[in-house]
Amino acid sequence: MTVDYINNGTTLSARHLDIFRDGGVYSSTLDEDYLLPGGEVNGIVHSDVSDGDHVFEYVFDNGCILRFNFTKSGTSVTLNSQQWYCPTEVG
Repeated sequence: MTVDYINNGTTLSARHLDIFRDGGVYSSTLDEDYLLPGGEVNGIVHSDVSDGDHVFEYVFDNGCILRFNFTKSGTSVTLNSQQWYCPTEVG
């Protein structure tokens, strides 16, 4: 399963992206050393996602969190909800 996200804010560093999958750490600090400028799209491939309901959280270096839940059934994925949280001081 590939998750594409668009950075609509300031430049982010992928080296400081933590991913939580169903409440546990999936990947802490990606092995990528690149910047994601505002307006750019990035894709992250998640392997071994079982059928059923899931919650993923992407925690970025500026403190913002992208949280989404989805249901996977075979090769079909349905996005149930998504939320974007940022600390007050992040514009």
